[in-house]
Amino acid sequence: MPLLQAIIDEEREENYTELFEALCAMWSRLRPHDPPLQTIVKQVHKDFCPGLEAARRAVFPASRPCDAFFHLTQKSVEISVRCAEVVMQSGSE
Repeated sequence: MPLLQAIIDEEREENYTELFEALCAMWSRLRPHDPPLQTIVKQVHKDFCPGLEAARRAVFPASRPCDAFFHLTQKSVEISVRCAEVVMQSGSE
């Protein structure tokens, strides 16, 4: 069940963390007999924003990230450039 959609001016970890924590606080006030939201959120649908991913791991550590395919296609050029550069590294043995 979708719970939240937000538009944020700055996609920083602190902003997303504050938003997620506010959602968790509202959940606990409105549903005091249910488990904490942090323990029941199974996945967070998002774009590839590093701040959003860091906030998801901090607030919803048991959830899995679900990055949007649309945003992946927007990054296809960047991904192609990164994949074209291969670096060999020796193992630790």
